[in-house]
Amino acid sequence: QRNEALAALQRLEHLDPAHRLTHSGRRSLAAYDANTPALLEHLEALLKLHPDDGNLQLAKLSCLGELARREDRLACLKEIVGRSNSDPIFWLNYAGELATDGRELGTALNWVLWALRYRSTDAAALKTYADVLWSLREFEVATEVYRLASCVNPRHEGYARSYFAGAQHLRQTPQALQFLRQRFQQLGRRSPWPAITLVRTLLNLDEYSAATAVL
Repeated sequence: QRNEALAALQRLEHLDPAHRLTHSGRRSLAAYDANTPALLEHLEALLKLHPDDGNLQLAKLSCLGELARREDRLACLKEIVGRSNSDPIFWLNYAGELATDGRELGTALNWVLWALRYRSTDAAALKTYADVLWSLREFEVATEVYRLASCVNPRHEGYARSYFAGAQHLRQTPQALQFLRQRFQQLGRRSPWPAITLVRTLLNLDEYSAATAVL
C-alpha cells in the first residue's frame, strides 16, 4: 500500500520535516522502492541526529557496499573504529574490508584478533579470522578455524562450505565429507539445508549414488 505510506509520510513532513520519525519514514519508503542512493541520504540524516546508533551505521555501510563505494565505506569504518565506544562488529567489518588489499593483511589480522579477545566464540569473527589467515597462506590453520566457525554456528551453510573447500585444498576431503555427513545426521530433521549442502558436495565429487542415497 505504497500510496497510503506516501500520504502518511507527507503528513509527517507537513508536521515536522526534520523530525526523526519523518526521516525514518523517508528511509522506509526509499527501502521499499529499492532506491539505494535515497536510502543512504536518509540514513545520513538520521545519523546526524544519532551518530552512535550502531544499526544505522551498519545500514549505511550496507548501502555503501551496494553502491560499490569502497573508499567511502573504508573511510566510514575507519572513523567508527576510531571511537572509544565502537562495537567489535565494526572491527570485523573493517578487517574484512582491509583484507581485500594484500598490503593491509597485517593490519586486518590485528583488528580480527582484537575482536576475538571480546568475542572468542563468535562464528562471524572466526570466519573473518580464517579468511585473513587464508589470504596470508596459512591454509592449515585457516581450515581449522573454518571448522570451528561451523561448529559454533552449525546452521550456517556458508561456514560449512568454507571448511570443506579448505579441507579439499589440503587433500583432507574424506575427513571433511564425514564432517558434512555428521552435520546432516544431527540437523537433518530440523532443516533441509544440511542435506542440500551434502548432496551438492557429493555431486561435485561425482558421487552420484551417494548423493541419491542422501536424498
